[in-house]
Amino acid sequence: MSSRIELPPDDVDGLPHEPTSSARTSPAIPSLLGRNDEREFLRVQRARVEQQGFVVAELLGRPGAGKSSLLRVFAEERAAMGDRVMELAPDSYGGCLSGHVYVTLLGMLVGTTPGLGSSDVERTETLAAALGAAGSGEGRLVVLIDDFDRIDALSRRVVTALVRSPPQSAMLLVVSSGAMALPGAVALREVAPLSREQARFRVAPHVLDAWPALAGFTALELEQLEGYWREGGRAAASLEEVVAERARRTDASARDFLQLLAVLRAPYPSAHLDASSRRAALELQKRGFVRMSSQGAQLAHAWLAGIVRSTLSREESRAKEADALERLTRWGAPLEARAWSAYRAGAVGLGVVLLEQVARASEAAADYPRAVDAYQAMAELCRAETAKSEFDSPKDIETQAVRRGAEALRKSYAPPQVQHDE
Repeated sequence: MSSRIELPPDDVDGLPHEPTSSARTSPAIPSLLGRNDEREFLRVQRARVEQQGFVVAELLGRPGAGKSSLLRVFAEERAAMGDRVMELAPDSYGGCLSGHVYVTLLGMLVGTTPGLGSSDVERTETLAAALGAAGSGEGRLVVLIDDFDRIDALSRRVVTALVRSPPQSAMLLVVSSGAMALPGAVALREVAPLSREQARFRVAPHVLDAWPALAGFTALELEQLEGYWREGGRAAASLEEVVAERARRTDASARDFLQLLAVLRAPYPSAHLDASSRRAALELQKRGFVRMSSQGAQLAHAWLAGIVRSTLSREESRAKEADALERLTRWGAPLEARAWSAYRAGAVGLGVVLLEQVARASEAAADYPRAVDAYQAMAELCRAETAKSEFDSPKDIETQAVRRGAEALRKSYAPPQVQHDE
């Protein structure tokens, strides 16, 4: 039995998106070629559960190494064997929705939509109790969190606390990340880049010969190199330059849509794709930049999005961020997504209003680190030159935001209050 939520851009490394299906066989996924050792590592961790109870493992690797593919296929394998598999990933807005992974996982476990709780201690205890109850049911519990380093900070804190004080549950927790993210007795496995010999099974030899200095490749990088060669590119100093050059060579309409997707940090909903944007999305999908899913069109990988954003000038970036903010507002995106979009766009008036709402909501949920971030962003917006035309006294608002941020920071370090029954 497998529970599945919003999956991020796949580490399938640029392969066209296809819905996950239990009928699809693992060997058919090209990004798993040469990954038998990694797959066996996951199977060994699952076997350890029978002797040790709570087992934690972490897959490490460069963007596009194939971590998501490994987790997805492992999930299908364990679900077919009767395990209770729960797959989680950052929210569709790039991990900006506080508590998203925590609330989603807890909801999967208890079968209802839970609240956020009043402190990290309470949240950790609640999740530990739910995992303990679920671990005693039929089939072992397997929880997989993809892109752990990109999930919301609150959920990251709760899961980290859970690993430090393991629940009484026979289960396997596996996370993927770019660098070591969890403390304690965690089994680690690097999803290493493919060697040049392995890469020759993926792309034509002459493509690799054009970059003799590169020793290791991810499948995502190989796809970009092959596309660059096919489009006539030859001299590029780095893989990032390859992606940037391919983005610049895209025709104006598709390039404009590509840049918008990069700054959106969210899917472009299918319902809002007009004929022009749909054509652009399909063209970009053919070139490995975009994947289409039930949520709409989005960049195939966060690594690509970051490089595309880096090609924009400051003026272009501000214009695109303003466009993204207008669209997120029109689409009814969550408050946090709109608030941080307004911050990036330099929309002082709207940004201050929305960020204060985020800060207040964070304080109410005792998510003080999140409140600190929001107050600091408010203060930064108030220092902008345009703030003088938005507010009568931006300095007063800045001072108030700094003061509230300092108070939230103090509370974030304060020990939790333990309530005793009378």
